[in-house]
This record gives sequence, structure tokens and C-alpha cells, in this order.
Amino acid sequence: MRTWRTEHPETLVLVLQVAADLLQAPNTTPDERQRCVVVLLRLLPFCFESEPEAPLADTFASRLLEGGSGEGSLIAKIVYALVHSLFVPGFTITDKVAPISDETQEDINLATHAWAAGVSVDAVCGTQPGAWAPCGSVPAATVHQRRSAILRALVAACCSDIFCHSNQLLVDGSRSDVLGAGLRALAGSGSSSSSAYGKVLLASLLNTVCSFDPAARGASAPADSLVQAALQLLCVLLTWKHCTNSSDSSGQDAWRSSENAFIELVRQLDNEQQLRFVAAGLARIIAGVVANDSAFSLFGSTTLTYYREALIVLWALLTASSRFAAVVVTSDAFPSLFAHLLFFVHQGRQNGTMASVVHICGLVLLRLSECAEFGAALSNKCAPRLPFSLAGVVAGTTTQADMLVLLASALFGNTSAVEYDALLEMFLVVLGNAAPTVCGIGV
Repeated sequence: MRTWRTEHPETLVLVLQVAADLLQAPNTTPDERQRCVVVLLRLLPFCFESEPEAPLADTFASRLLEGGSGEGSLIAKIVYALVHSLFVPGFTITDKVAPISDETQEDINLATHAWAAGVSVDAVCGTQPGAWAPCGSVPAATVHQRRSAILRALVAACCSDIFCHSNQLLVDGSRSDVLGAGLRALAGSGSSSSSAYGKVLLASLLNTVCSFDPAARGASAPADSLVQAALQLLCVLLTWKHCTNSSDSSGQDAWRSSENAFIELVRQLDNEQQLRFVAAGLARIIAGVVANDSAFSLFGSTTLTYYREALIVLWALLTASSRFAAVVVTSDAFPSLFAHLLFFVHQGRQNGTMASVVHICGLVLLRLSECAEFGAALSNKCAPRLPFSLAGVVAGTTTQADMLVLLASALFGNTSAVEYDALLEMFLVVLGNAAPTVCGIGV
């Protein structure tokens, strides 16, 4: 691949162009579509690969931007073709519905084209929230494999930042900003992909993840792979923000999150029942990882990535929507979610491989603590079953506020290590936010 990219870049560009064109052609067969997806999945990571010090104009990535950094670039066409392929009847959705045409793509019917019901749609092809929509005459495992491959290709097209220095991130005109054309084509407000497919894509990803039963993890490799790929793309879409020249009151560069179409879609979600569905689904996945620890090592790389990405998606949703935070705190899923957040902190404090998970849990707790209902929620009893044991904590009896204080005392009471200062500070802020409304702390 590297030799091909260096010695024959023109033919590589041609292959990418042909693959994108075939994915959008109405008469392309399922087998041909699958081959195109595989080609893009294999080629895209190499297309961005380069030394961070190399001038962008001297890299192959610059060829993906020819035609402009907007809708006319090759990378934008590839992204649009991949998103389109996620909703092709008989390929990635049931063959019982009509294909999306130029006339209908501005108003895609979620009740027929979404992958599962839940957010933004009450039923898909007769299927209620909590189950994936039927795949028609195509075997479900085949559809799941095709969706997973496309989602991974989209992630590859949107993660060029790994070839940039950190000082180039969120800087206008920097290497990161220029290479972000693929992600801008997918999530940028007003882009072809986000305008036509944004709502059905977000609903499909969220509802697929939140309808998944983690107790069935391992029973179907294609289903597991689909959930993992959906979580990965959600992480990318919900945490990406444009560079900007504008400044806030402190004079620092401000992120223009309004330019992310998917964050805007999350902010528009106001159906409490649907938000509770998301809260319960993510809490179930996070709790299910611990429950299945006997079958999947909690510290194994695959499992670690699994619940870390679920936590990142949870944090991104809380960051985008204060209404979602209020729904989470007042939902039936909160006691279990809160206990498992503390569990990951408790376990991760003793295992360096979980350092990133520990701090993500801290960030999630910070977002939850900003909610007015948080203190009242901590006044309630903890979950009847806890994933960890801690001196002074009795499952179903100890309040969640006492459990938080006891855990903080156990973690930080006998350490002066500088590397835990940030985590300790997060816990102190969480306790401070809860203190005005919590009904007494007994420890």
C-alpha cells in the first residue's frame, strides 16, 4: 500500500473515486457494494498516513482535498457515499422498503429506514424500542457485518488528527483543520451528509446501541461488532467541533459547537421517554460489562475499549444536553449507573490500564453534578446490588452521598501522589455541587 501510494498516487485516487461512484450508483449489486466498502476500509487509513512534520502538500492526503475542502473534495464524496450505503434496501436495511432518491433524501422516513426504534422514532417496520428492526430477506448477520464495515470506514475517514501534532488541533488553517474535511463533510452543519442523513444516522446509531442487550455479548460476533462500531462513530461525531477565529470573554479561542449538526440534533431531543430510553440503554451496557466479567476480562483491551467508548458517548450527550443530564439523574437507571461509575474509579485507581476510564468517569460525574436534581438523587439509597465492596457501604441501605464520600476517602485519604490531584479535584467539585441540595451526609 505504501509503495502504491508513493509510486502510483494517480491510480490510487482513481480507485477511491470509482469506489465512491459505485456506492452511489442505483444499479450496483450488493456484492459490488461490499467490495467497494472493503476497498475503502483497507485504503483510507493509508491515505492519511504521513509524518507530522511533512508539508501537507507533499502528502497523499492533499489529493483527497483536491476540488476544495468542502463538498467538492474527494474525501467528502467518499464520506457521502459511505453514509448513503448505510441505508440501501437489500444491503444494509430491509429490502421491503423503497430506496432513498434525490427527491426523498431531504425527508427520509425514519419509520422505514432507521435501524431501530427509540430516539426520534417510535417504531421501525413494526418494531418497538428495545429491539433492532428486521432485515427482510437478507440474513441479519450479513447486514450487521456490512453496517460494521461501513461504520469503521467512516471512522477511518474522520480520524486524520492522529497524524497531527497536538499544537495543531483546533487551530484555523492548521494541518488538523485541513485534514478534518472528511469529518466536516459528515458532521458539519449544512453538509450534504448531515443535511440528508443526519437525523436517521444519529437515530440509527443511538437506538442500535441502546437496544443492545449486553447479556447477549459473545453470542453473535456480527452484532457485537456493530455495537462497537456504532459506539466508535458516535464518539467521533458527538465530540468533534470546528476550529474558529472567534474568542470568548476571556480572550481564549471558543469552540463553535453549533457547527456540529449532530450536537445540534442532540440538543433538539426533548421527548423525556426517549431520553430515558437512551439513559437506560447506556447504563445497561456499562453495567453489563461488569456483570459479564467472568466471560470477558474487565481489563482486556477489547472490553476496556467497549465500556470506555460507552462512557465517552454518555459524557458527550451530557455535555450537549442539560435536559439529558436531568433525565439521567431522575431515571430508574441512575442508582446502577452511579454505582458502576464509582466501581470503575475504585478499580481503575488500582490498575494503570484503566487510567483513561477513571478520568472519563470523573468527567461524567462532573456533568451530572451540575444538574439541579443531583443532590436530591444522592440522598436516595444506593442500588440493592453493588459491583464492589467498600468498608461502611451496605447495599440498598447506604445513601449514594455517603457512598461517594466513603469512596473518595478510601481513594485519596492516604495518598499525596501528584498524578491523582486532578481526579481528587473532580471529586471535590462533585461533592461541592451536591452539598446545597443533598439531604444530609451520615459519614
